Amino acid sequence: MATPEYKDYYKTLGVARTASEKEIKSAYRRLARQYHPDVNKDPKATDRFKLINEAYEVLSDPKKRSKYDQLGSDWERIEREQEFARQYQSQAGRGAGAAGTEGFSDFSDFFNTFFAGDRGFSGFDFEGARGRGVTAERGEDIEHPFEITLEEAARGGERTIQMEVPETCPTCGGSGFTGERRTVRGRTVMESVTCPTCGGAGVRATRRQIQVKIPAGVTEGSRIRVKGEGRRGAEAGDLYLRVHLQPHPRFAAKGRDLYTPLPVLDDQAALGDEVTIQSLTGGQLQLRVPAGSQAGKVFRLKGKGLPALKDGVAGDLYATLEIRIPQPITPPLRDLYEGIRKARAG
Repeated sequence: MATPEYKDYYKTLGVARTASEKEIKSAYRRLARQYHPDVNKDPKATDRFKLINEAYEVLSDPKKRSKYDQLGSDWERIEREQEFARQYQSQAGRGAGAAGTEGFSDFSDFFNTFFAGDRGFSGFDFEGARGRGVTAERGEDIEHPFEITLEEAARGGERTIQMEVPETCPTCGGSGFTGERRTVRGRTVMESVTCPTCGGAGVRATRRQIQVKIPAGVTEGSRIRVKGEGRRGAEAGDLYLRVHLQPHPRFAAKGRDLYTPLPVLDDQAALGDEVTIQSLTGGQLQLRVPAGSQAGKVFRLKGKGLPALKDGVAGDLYATLEIRIPQPITPPLRDLYEGIRKARAG
């Protein structure tokens, strides 16, 4: 089963996961005005506007927001599957009451034929409901946002996280019901009852502590796979953590390239100098500023951005020159600046 695309509605609106309804509404109004197709003529604005409306529709509704927080952006599909399971429960129960175990078997065969080749439906095997309980298939993969620092992206490392993960109910295997055999007038019939563990939902939220290994060189939007930490089934699915880089006070990242300001004093820019840049990982990089350099000049340090992940190509570091005036301006410095002013006028 393909992993559904994860849509981070909180990031779409630019709000925290703990944002209030007022903050969500305020963010929506601001972005809707900015990306409305009648105002913004960028060809991509329409798609952006649709996503903003989609995010607001979910996050502004407390019930939908709760389901999104629990199950992710694919919550509607999961609910549809659960509803199918409940309908199946109802029909199977009526079939069993009318025709004994044979009627139940026929209805199960119908579903097995209809969903042939899609054993992942609702996380259970319809055939397994016939006489021996529900058999869980491989659990679904789950995708979840994962914030890391720029230093973690550069160095890599390990982190232990705790998160709520929707887990296929171990009692009913995701169907939302269990089957009980009963003898009625000498005949054995199968009666379906609501699962006592999940209350018919088919899933339950489980808090897990997960050890995550962060590879050096991950970038914004990268996915980190944690094997076996997805939804549980006969075989557990995988957890995919979608990387989001936290803002950094000195560096900005675009792909594997890093960008940083390079502040120098006015005399260094005028006369030239050897300057030092503090790298993201704590080392020092040397850079020669040529005499007469102007503010805004960009210096490229090849291979000094984020390290390579798979393709073997590290990013570059781009340093933008900023000219600073020394503070405070002491009397000797004032005399020097006055001399420079006179020299220019002369």
